[in-house]
Amino acid sequence: MALIKNLILILALFAASGVQASSTVFSGAAVTMGANSKVHGDLQAASAVTLGATAVVTGDLAAGAAVTLGATSTVGGSLSAADGGTIGAGSIIGRDLTTGGAVTLGATTTVGENLKAGAAILVGVKSEILGSLTSGAAAAVGLGAGAFVGVDATAGTALTLGAGARVVGNACGTPLALGAGASHGIGINVDCEASQENANSNAIISLQDKKAAGIAQKVALSELQENLAGILSIPANELDATLSGEIELTPGAYHATALTTAAGTTLTFKGDTEIVGPDTWLVNVDTFIAFGANLIMELDSNVKAGSTIIFNAGGYTTIGADSKIIGDILAGSYINTGAGTRLTGINNADNDATCGSMSTISGAVTLGAGNILGTASCLSVTPNFEFVFAAVNVMPAPSGNASDAGAPVDLGRAGDFAILAKTGISRTNAAGTLITGDIGVSPIARTAITGFSDVLDSTNVFSKSIYVVGDIYAADMAPPTPSNMTTVISDMETAYTDAAGRSPTATELGAGEIGGMDLVAGVYKWGTDVSINGSHLTLTGSATDVWIFQISGNFTQASGLQVILGDAAQAKNVFWQVGGVAGVTLDTTASLQGIVLSAKAIVVRTGATVNGRLLSQTAVTLDANVVTEPPAT
Repeated sequence: MALIKNLILILALFAASGVQASSTVFSGAAVTMGANSKVHGDLQAASAVTLGATAVVTGDLAAGAAVTLGATSTVGGSLSAADGGTIGAGSIIGRDLTTGGAVTLGATTTVGENLKAGAAILVGVKSEILGSLTSGAAAAVGLGAGAFVGVDATAGTALTLGAGARVVGNACGTPLALGAGASHGIGINVDCEASQENANSNAIISLQDKKAAGIAQKVALSELQENLAGILSIPANELDATLSGEIELTPGAYHATALTTAAGTTLTFKGDTEIVGPDTWLVNVDTFIAFGANLIMELDSNVKAGSTIIFNAGGYTTIGADSKIIGDILAGSYINTGAGTRLTGINNADNDATCGSMSTISGAVTLGAGNILGTASCLSVTPNFEFVFAAVNVMPAPSGNASDAGAPVDLGRAGDFAILAKTGISRTNAAGTLITGDIGVSPIARTAITGFSDVLDSTNVFSKSIYVVGDIYAADMAPPTPSNMTTVISDMETAYTDAAGRSPTATELGAGEIGGMDLVAGVYKWGTDVSINGSHLTLTGSATDVWIFQISGNFTQASGLQVILGDAAQAKNVFWQVGGVAGVTLDTTASLQGIVLSAKAIVVRTGATVNGRLLSQTAVTLDANVVTEPPAT
């Protein structure tokens, strides 16, 4: 159930993020398509777009900077560019062409509807604009010999019609120059100013809307990538760094630090016959994906319509030549594909073909020559990620129980203490410290407990302090305290070893950043530092569920952030095992739940609170803190 819960959470986060991933290709930077490559569906880029000769985009193309189309290229829908445009000879734009700067059309180019530019327009010989043509407010328009405009032609300054050029509607320009055999209808300079203002205003609004949509998409995809990376995988779904030969993947979440496939690898996605709903595969890779040449992805006969395959790379993704890819690729950096790459989606719930997608957050998309993304009948108008996550609700948990951390860590006699340390416990003079539970040090003497103004009991077995609702123990007090404290410290060290040795149910979650997550019970392991930054951490589960956090590095909780227990979760069943040399730092006014087992120091800064225990194999430092030991039952 752990995986299902996290995926449903991501669905809710996705719905709130407003991702509209309708594009087959989206780039947070530039896009370059090689010669003879083809994208079925829409293409959008935050920067420039370049199409090689005879390249095709069957849907709309939107560029956040300039656009360049090689000779005989085709855009089946509308084309917009925030800057200028250069359209190669013989190219076809199926609908509107709108640019923020100047545009040049090569010979025999066709624009199926209107052409609007923020600067000058130069139309090549025998090119056709089937709608209206409008340049910038202070820019000229030149129509080459035999060029055709199906409605009005409006220039901010001069309008020149080459020999045999024809404007069916009004010709607006000062001066207006007509070559031999050139013609126009209606009249000369009739309502030109109003026509141009209207056209330019509409063009500016259109470009601004598209640029804003691109920026919003980039932000939303970044949030989506972070949320996807937070979906857990069980240890059995940890992929080798290099895959080769024939690999079969059943539905579920998979993880790799980096992923490479050898040339000629086959990945077969095997559908689950035990559930009615669609299947989902998610492959989270912390750094890069490098698919080797001639990679083949295939679906077995049990994969159902509406199923989903997502590759989520924190860095770049490269795809070798002549590979066949299925699904959606999201990369934090760039995507490069070799010549002859093929990408397809999976039929949706209505059994219509979908295109699949390639999306980057900050890097460029570069498609090699002869790439084909999608199929002739595929849909990119249905938002890819939207229907992807509609199917996630019924995704089965992988085999094994990802929420089973086993029994709580046995603290032994260390569980009688709110704070334990081997080299000292110190409190500053700031008011506000209150410890509920016993505190103790060993093998060091009582002098290592500072700032508590404690007073020995008449038996010398323990001492008392106004800051501690409990007793204070040290190794140099009267018997049986020294012997007892030796046992207590030994039990603390045994508990640390137990917590560190549990088998993990998830590894490297969030690359060490777990703020904002809602985690079910389990054993979570990192080989790095772990932090709670930006937002609170929620632990949701029953009164008997157990959470163990195995942290090889340091653990830091940012100022003012909380660990929140959801449903019936109990602080006594949450264990933070920390092995880093800097230990644990709870920043000002942070609020932690659970038992801290630290190999090194625990530093609790001003106003931070702990509902749990602080058990350190070196020292604990407090500053106006409230530490409350959880009830035993």
